[in-house]
Amino acid sequence: MNGSARVHVSVMGRFHAFDLARELDRRGRLGRLYTSYPNATLARFGLDPSQARTLPWVEVSARALRRLSPARAFAAEPWLATRYDRWVALGLDGDAQAFVGWSGQCQASLRRARDLGLATFVERGSAHIEVQRDLLAEEFERHGGTPALPHPDTVARELAEYELADHVVVPSRFALRSFEQRGVAREKLLVNPYGVDLASFAPPSGEPPGFRVLFCGRASVQKGLPYLLEAFRLFRAPDAELWLQGAVEPDAEHLRRATTDPRVKFLGHRPQAELPLVYRAAHVLVLPSIQDGYGLVVPQAMACGVPCIVSENTGGADLVDHGRSGFVVPIRDPEAIAAHLETLHRDRELLRAMGSAARARVEEGHSWADYGRRAVALIDRATQAPRGPLGLVDGAGHRIREAS
Repeated sequence: MNGSARVHVSVMGRFHAFDLARELDRRGRLGRLYTSYPNATLARFGLDPSQARTLPWVEVSARALRRLSPARAFAAEPWLATRYDRWVALGLDGDAQAFVGWSGQCQASLRRARDLGLATFVERGSAHIEVQRDLLAEEFERHGGTPALPHPDTVARELAEYELADHVVVPSRFALRSFEQRGVAREKLLVNPYGVDLASFAPPSGEPPGFRVLFCGRASVQKGLPYLLEAFRLFRAPDAELWLQGAVEPDAEHLRRATTDPRVKFLGHRPQAELPLVYRAAHVLVLPSIQDGYGLVVPQAMACGVPCIVSENTGGADLVDHGRSGFVVPIRDPEAIAAHLETLHRDRELLRAMGSAARARVEEGHSWADYGRRAVALIDRATQAPRGPLGLVDGAGHRIREAS
C-alpha cells in the first residue's frame, strides 16, 4: 500500500470521529464518512456533506429512547449498533486504503473492509471494555445506585472487533495499559491523544471572583462523583463553590439527592458552544474518574488557563504535569484531592502560575490539527507496514519515547 492512504471513517453518533474526518479531509485523505447523524447537520462541524453517507433513523431512535427510558435505550443499543454496522458493511467500497470504525459498532464493517484489502483500525475512547466493566462493577459494589455496566452483547462485539482489526487506536497510556493487561499485543496498539480548539477555548481577561471548583461532563459513578463530593466536603473553605456542569446520570442520581451542601451547584447540561464561558469562570477543574480513556474536558480547561486535578485513570494524566499545570491523584482518593484544593486556594500565585503552564502545555502539540497530523502519520505507517510496532508518534511521524 502507498504512503498517502485515503481513509473511510465510520461512527454511529459523533464522538471525535467528526474531528478525525475533518482533519483527514483538510489533507485530501478522507474517503467517505459513514455516520448516523443527518446529512444536513454535517456542515456545522466543518464537514462536506457530499463526502458522507448517513443513516439518521438510527440517531433519531437512539435519542428518542434515551429521553423515553434509559433502561430501554440500554437494551436497544446493541440492536441499533448491529443494524448500523450492517448498513456500513453493505455500502463500504474499496475506494480507499484504510478503514476506521468506532468500537462496539464495526464488527461486520471490519470484516468487509478486510475482504476489500483495507488496513483496519478500531477507535476505542476508553479502557479495554473488560477493564472498564470490572472497574465499574467494583464501584457499584462500593456506592450502590443503579448499576450501569456495558451491555454483555456490546462486550462480546468489542472483543471480536479487537481481534479482527489490524490496530486498536486509544487516546492515552492508561487505555494502552488496560489493553496490555488483557493480553492484546503491543504492536497492535496505537496511541493518539485528542485535540482541543485553541481559538474557542482561551483564558479569560481577568481572574474570576471567589474560588470555583469545576467538574464538567456527565456526572456519574464512572467519573468518580462520590470521591469528588467527599473531597469537597473535606475542603471547608467557606468562599468555595463546586460547580457540576453536565447532566446527572441515573446511576448517580442518589448522590445528587443526598447532597445538601449549599456550596455545591448542579448546573445541568449546556451546549458545547457555551462551555468556554464555564471554564473561564472556574479556578480549577477536577476529573477524578475511575476510568476515562481521555477526558476532553481536561485539555479544554487547560486551554482556558485552568489547572486540573485528575485521576491516574484518565488520559489527563498524560497531559497534566504534576505540580506544574495541575495534579495527578490515585483513583478513590478524596483526601488527596482536598489537599490539592487547599493548596491552590491558599496560594493564588501558584494557582495563576499553574493556569499559565496549563495553557502553554496544550499549545505544544494538542490542537486538532496536531491530532490530525498524528493520525495521518499512524495510518500511513500502518498501511505500509501493518504489523510493525508503531506506538505514539508526533506530527512528523517520529516515534515519541513512552513513559515506563
